[in-house]
Amino acid sequence: MSIAARDPTHRDTNRNASPDDGTAAPAHGSFFGRRKGHKLRFHQADLIEHLLPQLSLDIGKPGPADLAGLFDTPVDDLRLEIGFGGGEHLIAEARAFPNIGFIGCEPYVNGMAKILTQIEAHNIGNIRLYAGDAAALLAWAPPRSMARFIRTARSLAAARATSSARTRPS
Repeated sequence: MSIAARDPTHRDTNRNASPDDGTAAPAHGSFFGRRKGHKLRFHQADLIEHLLPQLSLDIGKPGPADLAGLFDTPVDDLRLEIGFGGGEHLIAEARAFPNIGFIGCEPYVNGMAKILTQIEAHNIGNIRLYAGDAAALLAWAPPRSMARFIRTARSLAAARATSSARTRPS
């Protein structure tokens, strides 16, 4: 029996891959595996290059005291979706609640490309994106700055570890 079969935390990744090709092992403590799948279509690659920088959070800089300032129009509340996949749920929520600001966290490049396509198609302005590890985003965000967390099953453990420290009491 291999280690991978016995140890659910073991990731069988190419440790010699370059960090930008999407196959390198994530840094210690990351909650995700590979970052890139199939080759992006031309329009998707263009959106990654031109639209993503406009919507992307730069956690290399100190975070704002109020995350609502990240949005062009005023928002009543903020919600974070960790591991949004292709963004179907996040897009539906953003369209249903235009007065709520949404931050989507997804390290998978193909997921980012899919959601950018929908953001452009529906002209959605109440979404900001982070293409990295949710733990880093949560450490950057001001305490109690988000009203709600939405997470996929695969991101449940990541969010559970930090959600109690970052959500506002109801």
